[in-house]
Amino acid sequence: MNLRRSGAEGSLLLTALSGGFSLTDCESDTQFWLSSEPDDKVFLVHPAACPEYPEDATESRGNHAPHVASISGPEDLEDLPDDGYQSPWTYPAQVRLPMEHWEVIVAFAHTRNARDAALLEQAAVLDGASLGPVIEARLVRVLERLAREVVAAPPLTPDSSDPALIPEPMPNTAHAGMLRDVVRLVRRTRALGISVDSWVD
Repeated sequence: MNLRRSGAEGSLLLTALSGGFSLTDCESDTQFWLSSEPDDKVFLVHPAACPEYPEDATESRGNHAPHVASISGPEDLEDLPDDGYQSPWTYPAQVRLPMEHWEVIVAFAHTRNARDAALLEQAAVLDGASLGPVIEARLVRVLERLAREVVAAPPLTPDSSDPALIPEPMPNTAHAGMLRDVVRLVRRTRALGISVDSWVD
């Protein structure tokens, strides 16, 4: 769940996640991870980015067109030979993930490592910024680890999920596939000496 408050003093994005909250100051691009455990520390992550949610984003997601997390490589990828890879979320130069499923993946990541989860959040809203090869290599490691771990985890989107928030529940194997799709795109893009871009549609 995302709640966004905008006003003369700035804009704050509060994201409810498993085990705590992610609070982003959209004016200074500063992000905090607030744990629900009283003895845990507050993590500061900088920089961060605020996805462009509509002004009425506090209403039921079912009342709006679904958001999509788009991770994109260069158009040059479209000219590469078809390697036979098939996935409902992968296109020749892009991976497009239902935002509600990306959010539950990030929530799952927070149960493992808050800093890694913050990296996933940042990687989904680059909006022209670049992670660079070192951070991208770390991102790939995080994605690969989560793809392995999520398969054995309790369902991220069980059939009992609120349909207003999760219109189409999926098994964890699908979430693992989404993570592997992003890994593949990052690697194919980096092979061309370029960093991926990303945004929320």
